[in-house]
Amino acid sequence: MSTMKGKTVAQVGGAVVRRFLNEYAKQQNLTKPTDADKKEILKHFKLKCAYCEEKLKIFPLGTVKGNYDWDHVVPRNITDKGLNIPKNIVPACTTCNRGGQGIKGKGAKRWDDYLAEKNASKPE
Repeated sequence: MSTMKGKTVAQVGGAVVRRFLNEYAKQQNLTKPTDADKKEILKHFKLKCAYCEEKLKIFPLGTVKGNYDWDHVVPRNITDKGLNIPKNIVPACTTCNRGGQGIKGKGAKRWDDYLAEKNASKPE
C-alpha cells in the first residue's frame, strides 16, 4: 500500500477532506463546538449515549478520561462531508462510536441504519 510520511493514501485523503470542511465551515461562519455547546448537548441527552442510552462517565471536558466520544451524525469523510459543528455531534459510548463488537449499541453501523433497526425491533 502506498504511504506518504507514514500515512496511507486513505488517511491523507481523509485529512484533506476534514481540512476542506473546516475551511468551508469558517467561510460560512459555522463554529466548532465549544465546551458550552458540548455541556448543553450532554444535558439534552441526559448524560447518556445517543444510541444505546448507556449512562456516560463524564469527566471535565477536554480530558481523555471517560467512556464516551463525540460522534459526528453526518460523518466527516469524503462521501458524507459532515461538518464539525454543534448540530452535527452527539455523545456516544465508545462501543457505539468506534464500531465495537458488543451485542448492544450502534457498532460500525451508520446512525440512521442503527436507529431504523432499533425502531423496527420495538414491540408496538
